[in-house]
Amino acid sequence: MTEPPVPINELFARLLGAIQNLADGSEPALEALSRVGQATPGWMRAHLKMRHTTPSPSGILACRYQQWLRAKGFPPDDAPPIAWQRRRSMGILAEPYWLSVFETAGLPVIMPQAELECDVMLAHPDGIMHRFDTTLELKDVTGWDYRRLIEHPPLEASHPEAYAQLQLNSFAADTGWGLYLAAPADPSMLQKLLRGHKRYPNDYELPVFYLEWIRRDDFYVEYLFERARMIAGDLLSNEAPPREYAAITHRPDGVKAWPCGYCLWAPTCVDKYGIGGY
Repeated sequence: MTEPPVPINELFARLLGAIQNLADGSEPALEALSRVGQATPGWMRAHLKMRHTTPSPSGILACRYQQWLRAKGFPPDDAPPIAWQRRRSMGILAEPYWLSVFETAGLPVIMPQAELECDVMLAHPDGIMHRFDTTLELKDVTGWDYRRLIEHPPLEASHPEAYAQLQLNSFAADTGWGLYLAAPADPSMLQKLLRGHKRYPNDYELPVFYLEWIRRDDFYVEYLFERARMIAGDLLSNEAPPREYAAITHRPDGVKAWPCGYCLWAPTCVDKYGIGGY
């Protein structure tokens, strides 16, 4: 199939209508919410017990040295910010809501009850839509990430790590397509901030969510498998692999630099390899 299972505008409209139906408390929407709600405790219990691997579909593009440090049990130099931990938990809790939205829109989603084999990794798709040969990926993102999504599509360009994750999850679930849905944690605040920029009018309406169809690309999947096997090989050695970035944590203007500014092992990396030039 060369065309997406459902045109993106039609799909967006159906999901938007389902959100409104849930907000209005319509009987079909409440029934859908009830069905998903009854299955949620077992799904969340299974989700929390799922095994995770290094490398993983979600972290496959992270620096080899960072992945080696994590897998070998080196404690991070900095504790994960509480905001990161909250967003991770809220992302898990938000998934049943979105599954209710899809159910209300007449787009039933199967919630996997176990991890899926994915070469040397284990994959954890958020949902599978067998009717549309599609793997579903749901993301609760920061305002900054959401702005990058809407201003610099497609996903492959703005968030290559999420694109890689969806490609691997689609392979593991044996679907031809992936559907990526992201929503900001505080849309009203982000909308207000964007209205303050010249490129946005004062009446700008922020999209409630971002949607993108991703066709499975087996050539790219094979590249990711080769990288995964290399990282798995790294873990067999007690000698650290080379790092892949320059350990620059901040730009000249003081803003955190991606990705090293968000690495919890940055001081360890600098101690071992020094710091590269900008």
